Amino acid sequence: MPAAAPTDLARFIAHAERYGTEGVYEIAVFAALDAGQLQQLARRLREIDVKWRPPRMPTATLSDRRSAQDATRPLASGSAKAREISRTCGVCGDPLDGYRADATVCRNSACRKRAQRTREAA
Repeated sequence: MPAAAPTDLARFIAHAERYGTEGVYEIAVFAALDAGQLQQLARRLREIDVKWRPPRMPTATLSDRRSAQDATRPLASGSAKAREISRTCGVCGDPLDGYRADATVCRNSACRKRAQRTREAA
């Protein structure tokens, strides 16, 4: 991406002064402002709106983390990939249709207790 021109920073500040600070910083990040310009913009947005805070940019989503964890685990009977394929209770083997997507055991209390004891022992 080409570097943003200094006039882009002025345009973002002018927009924030006219219409408010909501979403201005996020769009400036995608407009390829460099780190120094983003710092200037953040200071100016804070002056315009005292309650404004820089947004948290997520480094990884939950699904990204789960897929990374699955890639490092072997495909065993207890792994997430095997559970997705089989969709059966890890203790009694009953089907998990109608359960949450991340469920590993059925709602049977004996299965849940046994799965908890197995996790605690590991």
